[in-house]
Amino acid sequence: AAAPAATLRAGMSSLVRGLQRRLEGRADLRVGNAAIAINRNSAHWTVFPEIGPALTADGLVLAVPPRAAAWLVHSICSPAARALSTLAARPLITVSLAYRHAAVTHPLNAAGFAVPRQRGEGGLELCSFVTSSLPGRAPADTVLVRAIVRPARGQLVVTTDDGWAHVAHTALEPVLGLAETPIAAWVARWTDAIPLADDRYRMLVKEAETALRAT
Repeated sequence: AAAPAATLRAGMSSLVRGLQRRLEGRADLRVGNAAIAINRNSAHWTVFPEIGPALTADGLVLAVPPRAAAWLVHSICSPAARALSTLAARPLITVSLAYRHAAVTHPLNAAGFAVPRQRGEGGLELCSFVTSSLPGRAPADTVLVRAIVRPARGQLVVTTDDGWAHVAHTALEPVLGLAETPIAAWVARWTDAIPLADDRYRMLVKEAETALRAT
């Protein structure tokens, strides 16, 4: 049977929007405005955004992928930047597909399925039966599934969203008994989605942390 799951009726993004509303007037929010550089003096950090004035703070958290972090810290701590720039991560593509209920012959009486693969191999990794786990996410006569695809080398850049939807549909067609193409598709690309956290990765993280503490 489908595993129990909980979510917000308006989607998880409503949590972010609610937090943003609560902080308006109490914090300097720069939503959708990327940081392009940071600097530090003896007392403060300064963040320079793409648009608008710089921000000054007593502390700074970089909640970004390793390559973006390496770019931001290179001017203040080159040893940390070198360590961060070599951290390995792999990309993922998520493809949400909507089908007419009558076009899916599989009963979808589960939360989904996973496909074990060797490291570096491309293809379908996971499929979640969204409408089985989260009722109300789609109209009653519609089935919604979400596929996670690991792109092969170079495929992330050259494949269009329509191409990824086709890749996911082709992989799921024999498994779910799909009689029709999807009526809608949504694609999200995650360039540095999953860190490859082996012993070397952990060693480089410690090197970066040590270098930043000494800055």
